[in-house]
Amino acid sequence: RLAGEQPEERGRIRQLYLLITGRPPAEIEVDSTLTFLDECATDLNGDRNAAWNQLCHAMLGSNGFLFRE
Repeated sequence: RLAGEQPEERGRIRQLYLLITGRPPAEIEVDSTLTFLDECATDLNGDRNAAWNQLCHAMLGSNGFLFRE
C-alpha cells in the first residue's frame, strides 16, 4: 500500500508514521528510519522490500502504536 501511494521513501515513511502513530514524524525520525532501512537492507543482501517489511513489523510493535491515544 505504501509503495503504491508514495513512490519516494521519505513520503512512505511519513505516511507510515501517520498510519501507525497518528502523527507526522519529526525530520530526525525520518532520517533515522532511512538509516534503519539502509542497514537492514544490507543485512538482507540488498533486499529493500524485506527491509520495509522489517520496518513495518518494528513499527507495529512500537509504543507509539501499542499505546496510541
